[in-house]
Amino acid sequence: MGWTISVALQARPRTDPLDAEGRWPQSVEQFETLVEAVQHELVHFAFCRLRSLEDAEDTVQDVLVRAYVDREKHRCVTGVRPYLFRMVANRCTDVLRQRQRAKRHRDPSDPAGLAARAVADPSVDRLSEIEHIVSPIEFDAGTFGMDGVPSLFW
Repeated sequence: MGWTISVALQARPRTDPLDAEGRWPQSVEQFETLVEAVQHELVHFAFCRLRSLEDAEDTVQDVLVRAYVDREKHRCVTGVRPYLFRMVANRCTDVLRQRQRAKRHRDPSDPAGLAARAVADPSVDRLSEIEHIVSPIEFDAGTFGMDGVPSLFW
């Protein structure tokens, strides 16, 4: 008794928003067509790297805005789709590094974070020296008078 499952795969025709030569879109209409074609895939790609839908959407939006603004500079690019994915990947790496820096800055137990704070704020080292000197001091109850004022002043 063997079970067989047949799956029919249908190839969807891929509509490429690029012209015949695969050049970078230069007009607003061409770029809108490109965005409609790849935006969902780019967000999914960024989400897989960042694990945050909000950050993924922001990252893709930043990349697409930059791609449109710099469209003249990218005129020679022939592989638009892979180029956009690489731009998103690079931007995701930047976001992850920013997260790590922010985490290090908040985490007091991380030595790299301590060193960064010490460089940024020299009073951190001075404060630890003062805490080291002051913390072992204990007040002897015998040196205080009845009203809590040190007997030195009597």
